[in-house]
Amino acid sequence: MGVVVDKATYNRYQACEDPALKPLFQLKVLPNAHSTNPASFATIKMEGPDCPFLQADKDCAIQSQLGSEYLSRTCDTYPRAYSRVDNVLERSLYLSCPEAARIILLRSSEIRFSLPGEGHEEKYTEFPTVETDDELVDGKPYKHFGLVRSFVMRLLRNRNYKVWERLVILGMYCDQLTRIPAEELLIATPVLTNSFNENLAARAFDQTLAGIQSNQELLLNVTINSLEDRIKSDYTSPRFIGCYNQFIEGIGYRPGIQTSELATLYSAAKTNYYKPFMDSREFVWENYLVSKVYKDLFPFGPQKSLYQQARSIYQEYVILVFQYILSRTLLIGVAGHLKEDISQSDIVLVIQSFARAFEHNPTYLGKILLSLELGKIGELATLARLIKP
Repeated sequence: MGVVVDKATYNRYQACEDPALKPLFQLKVLPNAHSTNPASFATIKMEGPDCPFLQADKDCAIQSQLGSEYLSRTCDTYPRAYSRVDNVLERSLYLSCPEAARIILLRSSEIRFSLPGEGHEEKYTEFPTVETDDELVDGKPYKHFGLVRSFVMRLLRNRNYKVWERLVILGMYCDQLTRIPAEELLIATPVLTNSFNENLAARAFDQTLAGIQSNQELLLNVTINSLEDRIKSDYTSPRFIGCYNQFIEGIGYRPGIQTSELATLYSAAKTNYYKPFMDSREFVWENYLVSKVYKDLFPFGPQKSLYQQARSIYQEYVILVFQYILSRTLLIGVAGHLKEDISQSDIVLVIQSFARAFEHNPTYLGKILLSLELGKIGELATLARLIKP
């Protein structure tokens, strides 16, 4: 992992004659051999938790010595995230930033998003983009982007249902939307959406939800393998590794333990420590999901993006819900470790460190998606058993 640097900024760094920064630019800012996009032309090589341009006082040497105009696009905008929908610029935050995570996750009332005023962020124009004039792109009815996104937001904020129930219903919606033939999408999408709205109001999904049985043995197997694979695949921050170690201790994991015994220990951590603390804080997961839906232009994804890969509507759902499953399972283990001492700051720490480890690594997210699809775990019937706590 590293900080992405656009080609124009890379060229400025290579032309820099500052005696202290020039050798760092040459050693630490390296072109991406396989990149064909000028926005991701190079990467600042990280050799630990900190950027090599971070000074002892934690200020950025590039900004302090050369000025903010020398910052890469990533450094200049983070933790703000921007997207453009029909020429309207939208603003949100990355949960990988500790302060952004605290602001978003711990708000008990509904979170709302605003449009940025005129300012320095306007100097960039290439944001993830949706244009609803393009009625059908990649098998997705972008003409109805606003309708679908509004439905998803209302569903995820519907506190008449538990968060896991909202996510299963969302999976049913995304699955059915993906299965509609392309030539029928523009007419069928509003019909499907209206049907789901009516069924939500009538509690028509209750019988289906009641019949779902959680599969904690599979959940733990998938979670441990995914977290360990992420830690081994690339640099991982000490904060996340600390959370992982607490998770392992909190569920009583040890080499050679039987999956059934591990599931029993995990259930005890969930029942005794996680549930008493989190049952009154379901808004945390609601905020987590709503913020990601808004930032990532879910469930269609952008038509144009510098970094995001094009996926189907259902694939976007799988990526969203699996990150929720992993982070929730991780937090349950941490609760088992901390017991009665768990606090809201621990929620923020777990989700923030998870977001940093996973969300900024699109290649790894793609790897997870492929693994889930090959193992049939991404199918809704199986995912629903992992979603149910």
